[in-house]
Amino acid sequence: MLKKLLKFFVISFIVISVIIMFSTPIIVKYLTGRARIVGKPAQAEIFIDEKEKSDAKLFISNSNFEGTQKRDYLILYLDDVKDYNGIPVLIIDKEHKVLMFPNSGKEDYDIIFKNLFQSDSGANVMIPVNNKVKGLGFEPDLIFEDKVIKFKISAENKIYDVTINIS
Repeated sequence: MLKKLLKFFVISFIVISVIIMFSTPIIVKYLTGRARIVGKPAQAEIFIDEKEKSDAKLFISNSNFEGTQKRDYLILYLDDVKDYNGIPVLIIDKEHKVLMFPNSGKEDYDIIFKNLFQSDSGANVMIPVNNKVKGLGFEPDLIFEDKVIKFKISAENKIYDVTINIS
């Protein structure tokens, strides 16, 4: 009886582990040291084309992936990636006033229990939006006004106005 119960728990654990690995691959990356937790979202209101996007979240990143260099990044997580050419996040480099996107996909950024997880590949390869070769090839017109950030993003042959009000 004890052997059957133990076997049941082992099989259940394996099945649950496989389900988690396939449904949220960032967890496997985190457990193997290839992802980190950036943190919980900052207090911010995000508007795209003057409509509030409650599913979009803003996170603050103060260091590189390894934690060896200071950064002043805001990470805008876009939950509905199909609307934005598959781009899961936009990174705002406040120090250099550059809008970038990572050379990665949804599997490199995910929100779990309100925390943003970021993989090493999602953190280390970023492309400026205005890069004519690998970027989106247009000027995002990034503007900082006190606690308001404005820029444009191009997706699906349309230009979107993005406004972030940081509380």
